[in-house]
Amino acid sequence: MRYTCLTLGLLLSVGLNVPAFAQAQTVQVGALNAVTSSASSQFDRFTPRPSTNVRLDFTIWDEMLKEMVYYTGPSLRQRALRPTPVTGTLQVYGHTSPYRLEGNRVVFEELGPEFTAIIGDYIADLVEIGNSVNIETIPREEQLAYWLNLHNALVIKEISDNYPVRAPSTLTDDAGRKFHDIPRVTINGVSLSLRNIRQDIVYRNWSDPLVIYGFFHGDIGSPSIQRKAYSGSNVQRTLSFSADEFANSLRGFMAWGKTARLSPHYQDAAPY
Repeated sequence: MRYTCLTLGLLLSVGLNVPAFAQAQTVQVGALNAVTSSASSQFDRFTPRPSTNVRLDFTIWDEMLKEMVYYTGPSLRQRALRPTPVTGTLQVYGHTSPYRLEGNRVVFEELGPEFTAIIGDYIADLVEIGNSVNIETIPREEQLAYWLNLHNALVIKEISDNYPVRAPSTLTDDAGRKFHDIPRVTINGVSLSLRNIRQDIVYRNWSDPLVIYGFFHGDIGSPSIQRKAYSGSNVQRTLSFSADEFANSLRGFMAWGKTARLSPHYQDAAPY
């Protein structure tokens, strides 16, 4: 069988009690009591208060994703073999993780500076929307789609700017701030990092566990980036599809002997 049909409830319930994949590097989160302090009052302005019927059009991002994302299909739950060394040597190039063949691929090596610049321009457009439209007042599905698309576009842009990079979450800026904690955009007067978007806006305001599967981190242990943009009309359906693939993949969950091993991606959302 291609799937083991793991339930989201099982994965979330064991998320705090099992060791994580060493190869599935994502981010770490502080203790549960740090959640309240991190979600300070400055993020209250993003609390959903739907009062308009404004709809956002993500067609451009949808077309871009279809150009740069390669769909790999559902996980077969088979560990990839170690790559064959170069003939006559013991040198092995590229990823050696047994989970490296799972999950959709962004063809970073094919993007080039021109395409990366276009992604940057699109991010600027999303930021302009965030500063001209009161995001918190539009329908909740539209808000969620906006934050997911903005987050994932930022991740792809930063990885492309630093490509090749083995583990994006290990990147730091000149001030020593880690990849997920570097301020990326300013919306409604608030400087936002990737972690702010996830934890202080989405996880804080959406209790649906499916939302964690919409965030692409760029690392092997991340949920897949989909070949379509999130939108108000497809966000729940697409999140469900992404959750099904990740929860039933080796990089999401694997029994190793008598130990259940879970991707660190779950640590990011576990306190919520």
